[in-house]
Amino acid sequence: MAKSLADHNNEKSQQTYYGKRNTISLIPNIENANINDDFPLMKNHFVFCFYGEKICIGQVLALYFELYGNYSFNLKLVTKIDNISKITLKIFLPVNSNLFTQYTLEECNIITHKNPSNIILHISSDDITINNQFLFLSNIVKDYYSYLKRNDVISLILKNNS
Repeated sequence: MAKSLADHNNEKSQQTYYGKRNTISLIPNIENANINDDFPLMKNHFVFCFYGEKICIGQVLALYFELYGNYSFNLKLVTKIDNISKITLKIFLPVNSNLFTQYTLEECNIITHKNPSNIILHISSDDITINNQFLFLSNIVKDYYSYLKRNDVISLILKNNS
C-alpha cells in the first residue's frame, strides 16, 4: 500500500514538474509512513489513518508487537512500521479542511485497535493544536491532508489495502 502511494505521489510530482498539475512535490517518507530513525513513533504522537473510509487523525495511545503468537505492549520508540503488530488510537474525525473533533455526535470518544496498514503518515505534533474539543492542523501537515483526502489518492490506498 505505502509503495503504491509513494509511486502515485512520485508520478504526481513529475506531473507538477512538467506543469500538468499543481500538487505537493513530495510527502516525506510516505513509503514507510514517515516512521524512521530520525522521526520515531511513540505514545501520544499523531498519524493520519483510516477509520472506515475516512482519513482521520489518530493519537497513539499504545503500540504492540507480536511475540510468540501473542501481542506485547511496546514501550520503546518504533523506527519501522513493520515492527508494529497493532496500534491503539484515539480517533479525531474530520469536520472541515483542517478541523477535527474528538467526539462523535453522541459525545463519545472513539478508541480503536488497528493494524499498521491503516496508518498513512506519522505527522509532527508541532503542526497540531488541540483545545478542549477540537484538533487543528497547521503548516505543511494541512497541505498533506488536503492532498491525501483527494478521491484518487483515497481510492488508490483503499484498492491496495484490500
